[in-house]
Amino acid sequence: MMTNSLPGFDDDFKLEPSTRQSAAWFVLKRYFERELDALRRRNDGALDAIQTAELRGQIKVFKRLLALEEDALPTDSASFAGHG
Repeated sequence: MMTNSLPGFDDDFKLEPSTRQSAAWFVLKRYFERELDALRRRNDGALDAIQTAELRGQIKVFKRLLALEEDALPTDSASFAGHG
C-alpha cells in the first residue's frame, strides 16, 4: 500500500477506459515515456549515491503515472525492475 497518497485518490486509482483512449492521455503518455527513457539513460551514467537516489525517485514517479492505465500499480520492488 502506498503511504503518500494524494488527497481524494485511493491507492488503486486508475484511469477510466474512455480516458485511456483520449487524445490528452496519448500526449501525456508519450511525454511520460520520453522523460522516463531520458531519466533511465542518465541513471546509467556515473552518479554518486545521492544523484542515483534522486533519479530513481523520479523514475518511480513516471512509472507510476504510466501505470495508471494498467490493471494494478507497480509495487515498490517492481517499480525498479530492469532499471536500477
